[in-house]
Amino acid sequence: MDEKDEKYTILYHVEETENDVLVFVFEWIDLTYKKQCSKVEFQRNVIRFFLKNELGIDSEVLHHTTGAPFLKKNKKFISISHSENLFAIHMSTIDRVGIDVQVLKDNIHRGRGYFINEFEENNFEMSTEELQLIWSAKESAFKMKKGAVEHYREDISIHEIKNKSIAVEINHKEKITCSFLSEEKYKVVYVI
Repeated sequence: MDEKDEKYTILYHVEETENDVLVFVFEWIDLTYKKQCSKVEFQRNVIRFFLKNELGIDSEVLHHTTGAPFLKKNKKFISISHSENLFAIHMSTIDRVGIDVQVLKDNIHRGRGYFINEFEENNFEMSTEELQLIWSAKESAFKMKKGAVEHYREDISIHEIKNKSIAVEINHKEKITCSFLSEEKYKVVYVI
């Protein structure tokens, strides 16, 4: 068995040739590895291991002052997300990356006042699934903008969720589209 087969399982993978876009969602299954370092070190080691062993990218992942990740020795742009033992990577040759993966949580309703604005409250059912998708779309947009959003709830607005896509407006002027995958145990949303 290959070493990478013992460490993780790829759950979702998209490749688009136009802008050399890659999207991966994988589950880290080597739990002994997690106990060897701090949570942040574990997450960084997992991403570096995956980049090197799955994509052949041997580059340190550094972070801008905003917290946005970038690859030290690579011209591709990268966005990273993790939730429990799930990890997501969105890479492209253009600076339009943003991804969020979330293990489903029933208590998302308790925090909706933090991220749901009046338009969304009036135009969506506010089901657990919709709340999860709205949260993840806003996270993806925020990451794409590298944190250049002043008021998370009001300055990122979800206008429509349909056909595996989400229409998002950022800072009351920029419109983007996110794609999503809705699985039983997790959701992943990324900018397209």
